[in-house]
Amino acid sequence: MEHSGSFRKKESFRGSFRSPCFRSYRWPGAFSFPAFGKGGTLELKKLRRELSSEGFTKLYQELKKGYPLLSQFPDPFSLIDFFHDKESDYLIKDAILSYLIRHYQRGGRFHLLGAFFLTLFTPGIVSIYSREKRKALSLEPEEILNQISLFILQTIKEKQITQKEKKVASQIIGEVKNQIRSWINKKLKEEKALELSRKKNCEPHPSGEKCLPDLKEAERFLNLFVKARVITEADKFIILGSKVARKPLRKIITSSESYERIKKRRQRAVRAMEKYLLKQRKRYALRAGLKEEEVFLAEVLKDLRE
Repeated sequence: MEHSGSFRKKESFRGSFRSPCFRSYRWPGAFSFPAFGKGGTLELKKLRRELSSEGFTKLYQELKKGYPLLSQFPDPFSLIDFFHDKESDYLIKDAILSYLIRHYQRGGRFHLLGAFFLTLFTPGIVSIYSREKRKALSLEPEEILNQISLFILQTIKEKQITQKEKKVASQIIGEVKNQIRSWINKKLKEEKALELSRKKNCEPHPSGEKCLPDLKEAERFLNLFVKARVITEADKFIILGSKVARKPLRKIITSSESYERIKKRRQRAVRAMEKYLLKQRKRYALRAGLKEEEVFLAEVLKDLRE
């Protein structure tokens, strides 16, 4: 499906989906792939494919028939270009966006509009990320970007729309800005608490390092993942030796496996642990009736130990 240049330019954000920790996200009422891949690259190609699908095309034509203002936009891409054009009529933008949001909130087949909203709000998502990333350098870019996207869809799903709502898009972005700030602040507090706990429970390192984590506690932690069959005993000792005890990886390789193979194996194990924790966090939130971002990972680990 062809569309005008303004949308095509935004495709420069496109990247790959190689961050396993975020494949477990499922967008509320939408699709099971993340909007952002490794390094914070936006997968517009997949979103565009979703908007070009037979199911979405049929839905869009149905929405057009029920709303005369949409008749001037032959496909969703021309509508997105209209929204991204700063010279376009804001009253028409508000009317159309309100109409689409009301349908999205009905659920059912209208969940397909989630792909449209993520594509539509891409400039806003990137803008919020650019503003907030400076105070969250310890967090992965794709984690922040995906959380912004989740907040976008969540806000749209829950937003109360009146008959003549004004500045709808700005309202959504404003709410998401506040939500992501609170989420980042909570994540940073959690990291600080874990760091303080680590310092409290560590001891001097013979090599001159200020502190060495408690290896017994680290092993108990890794045993949770071994028991759940997320990693193997061998993975556990690779992580213990190279990550926790801070020994060079080359010094702990005793088999004929190459350094690169062991290194990649360790990376896969760590990613599997991250993915497992996110999955358990989601389950914990569902059981407690909370949102995922309201659950500390420390609470999840405590629950797993019990």
